[in-house]
Amino acid sequence: MYCGYNDSGVRIEKKIKFKPQLFLKSQKPQTDWIAMDGTRVEPINFDDMREAKDFLAKYKDLNEFSYDNSTINFEKIDQELNA
Repeated sequence: MYCGYNDSGVRIEKKIKFKPQLFLKSQKPQTDWIAMDGTRVEPINFDDMREAKDFLAKYKDLNEFSYDNSTINFEKIDQELNA
């Protein structure tokens, strides 16, 4: 949900569809993605924010399992600004 103001100063609310992407450690020797610490990772895509948040909550105690972008909202902001 986006809440803000348009150029005329009128308050607006808009629901924006977003499919977040998180990363998991990969068992493959070669992947297209590498984490900042050099670990090979693979993306996992979700249909919506709820699904991604549920996934993170389910595996929160397995830190070695998920290379998550726990700032999912920043991912969407980046996508919108760089579109």
